Amino acid sequence: MKAFSTTLLVIISVGLSAIGCNSERKLPTRFDVSGSVTLDGKPLETGSISFRSEKDIADGMVASADIKEGQFSAKVPPGEKTIVIHSIVQSTDPREEFKDLVPVKYNKKSTLTANVDVENTQFTFNLTSE
Repeated sequence: MKAFSTTLLVIISVGLSAIGCNSERKLPTRFDVSGSVTLDGKPLETGSISFRSEKDIADGMVASADIKEGQFSAKVPPGEKTIVIHSIVQSTDPREEFKDLVPVKYNKKSTLTANVDVENTQFTFNLTSE
């Protein structure tokens, strides 16, 4: 019985190894995207930017990056994207702990879009408070 268990364990191990060796994981294409974000004509000091589509969300492939001194860079899957931008800071209003400096039309209800492909990897987003 011990020999049978050992033989079975070896067969299972070799089978699993073969499966792992033969299956190639193809990583999705991503492009190096960069650009700038301004709010009312001034570089957005800090924040975050996300490039997303419904497919990206379903596949867990949303690309995000930090914004520092108005600049960002990220690796983004190709295609038409909705752009979501936030800049969360501590609020001086005692009724709220934090506030987003970026209006909702650029995040929760974003109207910004970008088409990412081999020829479109540089983007400028000029936001307004109004």
